[in-house]
Amino acid sequence: MTQQEASVTVSVPLAEAEQRLRDVTCWSSFLVGVEDVAKISHERYAFRLDDGRQLRVAVRLHLRNHCFTWHALGGPAFEGSLKLTPVNSMCTRMTLRLVIRPAGFVANLAEMVGTSRSRAAVDLQRLDTYVHAEAS
Repeated sequence: MTQQEASVTVSVPLAEAEQRLRDVTCWSSFLVGVEDVAKISHERYAFRLDDGRQLRVAVRLHLRNHCFTWHALGGPAFEGSLKLTPVNSMCTRMTLRLVIRPAGFVANLAEMVGTSRSRAAVDLQRLDTYVHAEAS
């Protein structure tokens, strides 16, 4: 099982960044390994992964803490949080925490020998691009 954390500061105000991230169906734009996200019901989504699996995922926005949290409702560990913190009136710090259990023998082996890149860092690079593309 992999636990990762990464942070990035984006030049987008907190309220704007949070508003963009409320559309969970767009999260496949920045979460590595997630091909598609479809809303099932209130705070429930179907995440289709690039390995063909489909996970039912609960996603919550904690308004007071400006934090999104999610976890798979079954299957291997797939959980995380995305915390937004204002740096100033024009910038927001985003901290992403992931807990992932790789699916399959090869993925587990890659994790054990350390050949896989930090998914959290890659996700945040893609998130930075996503947030700035939406701002344009």
